[in-house]
Formats: sequence, structure tokens, C-alpha cells
Amino acid sequence: VYEGTRNERGERHGNGKYQFPNGDIYVGGYCRGLRNNQGVYIFKCGARYDGEWRAGLKYGRGTFIYPDGTRYEGDNITEKLYF
Repeated sequence: VYEGTRNERGERHGNGKYQFPNGDIYVGGYCRGLRNNQGVYIFKCGARYDGEWRAGLKYGRGTFIYPDGTRYEGDNITEKLYF
């Protein structure tokens, strides 16, 4: 389920919130239907990723927080976190 702005093509565009069928949630920016700019992805298990996105992928600076509170901060390149 998506709540937020859309462009003239009906794609997610601008800021919004999407709840995936598996219970995960993304809140943040979209560009032409893809996660973009700043956003938070919350996994149903309680883990979360807070950081930058580009073309639907984690890219740039980000923080991954596990349910036990353990935090990893670093740069993402092609969906991998580098410390």
C-alpha cells in the first residue's frame, strides 16, 4: 500500500510511504517509481536502514540498525555497506 505523491504517469514520485506485502515499510523519497534521495527502510523484524538511495538501491551514506541496537554506519556502493 502506497501513500504519497505521484507524477503525471502515476508513478511514486516525491515523498511517500510504502508498506510491502511482507510487512516491511519504506518512508522517503521516490523518483519515477524508484526509491531515491533520503529514506528509511524498516524491516518487519525491527532492523532498519536509514540513508541515501539512488535508482531504487542503497547508495551513499547510510546507517543500518539491528533489532538489538547494534549500528553500522558507512558508505553504500552497489547495495554493500563499506565502513
